[in-house]
Amino acid sequence: MNFKSVIVAAALAASALPAMATTVTVYTDKAAWLSAVGGAPVQTEDFSDNTLVSGLTITTSTGNIGDGVLHDLVAPTLSTTFDYTPNLIGLGGNFDLSPGGPGVGLQLTLLNGSSLNFTVPTEIDPNYTGQFFGIVSSDAFSSLRLSSGTHQASAETYNLDNLVLAAVPEPETYAMLLAGLGLVAVAKRRKAKAA
Repeated sequence: MNFKSVIVAAALAASALPAMATTVTVYTDKAAWLSAVGGAPVQTEDFSDNTLVSGLTITTSTGNIGDGVLHDLVAPTLSTTFDYTPNLIGLGGNFDLSPGGPGVGLQLTLLNGSSLNFTVPTEIDPNYTGQFFGIVSSDAFSSLRLSSGTHQASAETYNLDNLVLAAVPEPETYAMLLAGLGLVAVAKRRKAKAA
């Protein structure tokens, strides 16, 4: 069986597998988050001005950018949505939930059209004062909604800085990976024949 046949067989086998449930891993260390997203393209929005990184839009009723952070509020009837094109596998940032005193915390929900609506079980705790909180998902998502958490309060004010976005690798990246694997296989085959 040649290498091309192996790749085609592997792709067919993978497509025949049943769909798995969405899993999300939470990271409180940015270096660990970066390691988890692997070679995915990562962009950082530092909120140094009102121009967002390419592909990112933020929909909020009360939020504004100033002093190098996104200032925002969520409440039972108010949420904020981060949309990104292309799809994401990970998102994180430095969250400060202390501006308005103890609040309800932040609940994260991953969305992708009608194919994904997954609420992350771990909330951002109201005691966060600028620490990193990030997630990596097994399923691609195009939007992340921040809404009220479950702690006893009426709302949550927060500041967000250094938002990091890990995009789903482009198909060209997969093609380059497969081409690289093909070259490795050819090199091994040549080495084996020479020996």
